[in-house]
Amino acid sequence: MSDLRDVLAESKKYYLEEKAKIAARLALLPKGTIKEKKIGTRKYFYLSYRQGKRIVDKYLGPSVPADLPRKLEERKKLLERLKEIRAGLKLLRPGEEPSTDLNAAIVEILAAFSREGLWESGLEIVGSWCFLIYQKFLPLEPYPLRTQDIDLLIPLPYKGGRHDLPRILRKLGFLEDFHPDGSSVFSGGLQRVEFISPRRGRAEASAAAVPELKVTSQLLRYTDLLTSQTMALNVAQGVKVRLPSPSAFLLHKFIIASLWQRSEKATKDLTQAIYVARYVLQSSEHRNQLGALWSSLLAGWRKKVASSMSKVRELDPLAAGLVDRLAAFLEQSYPTKRQE
Repeated sequence: MSDLRDVLAESKKYYLEEKAKIAARLALLPKGTIKEKKIGTRKYFYLSYRQGKRIVDKYLGPSVPADLPRKLEERKKLLERLKEIRAGLKLLRPGEEPSTDLNAAIVEILAAFSREGLWESGLEIVGSWCFLIYQKFLPLEPYPLRTQDIDLLIPLPYKGGRHDLPRILRKLGFLEDFHPDGSSVFSGGLQRVEFISPRRGRAEASAAAVPELKVTSQLLRYTDLLTSQTMALNVAQGVKVRLPSPSAFLLHKFIIASLWQRSEKATKDLTQAIYVARYVLQSSEHRNQLGALWSSLLAGWRKKVASSMSKVRELDPLAAGLVDRLAAFLEQSYPTKRQE
């Protein structure tokens, strides 16, 4: 069960590689601000920037080069990202190893569910822990991420075996509680286990009881996408868990990142989607799976994906090329056919 023990370790290598990428790109971008001077009826433009202790005004001409504002905006965003990276590096003390107790506890939960046959009954690990497991067992680029919640998806209608989930989790030291909507939540130490299920149609209910498992799951829209393609991964000896396919995961993240209810988590959603997209585009098998899912999406869902991809271009200029490749692949190979 030691395979997952370093899943949550902050990646100093990741930060240093990102810092180097940004530094290389900044070296190619202009710096400064655009200033306008008017002489008589004519306007002249300058690029003003600091060089050492003095301010330099570089003459641009009677008009501003078309791509200059875009490059200056890209530089601004990269400098903001560089500030975040430097803050992350300050949190990493050389030679200090993070605690592995939390990770061992996670594996214990996954193993208990495996012994009960819950993964075979259709339950899936979704959310940030799904992403962390991808990073550990698939060739994804590392990205430091901490999360305390384990989100488990229960497909509805549930067709698996009967299991007493509260009993299983109580044996692991968890205490049962409920959210205001009535959905179950189990807390143990720093960890929480929550359950979600697809919310379809015009259903007004925000939670649904699953009597076969003795829990109530929160109903969320778009999560049925996560059940449409699944995969199994061995995370420890004798422990094989079920997850959504990377293609389903990235499309779902793009969709929910466009929702106003997720505005505070949108950046994290988009980051995870981009890291998984890099992996998916490198594999013909996963590209085929992505295309099959894309061709089945409703037009409204596709619009949400497109909206989120545009937002990535604004938030992370370094990822713009990847987004362009992803968008071109989807549009060229799987044009819109289905309408809502």
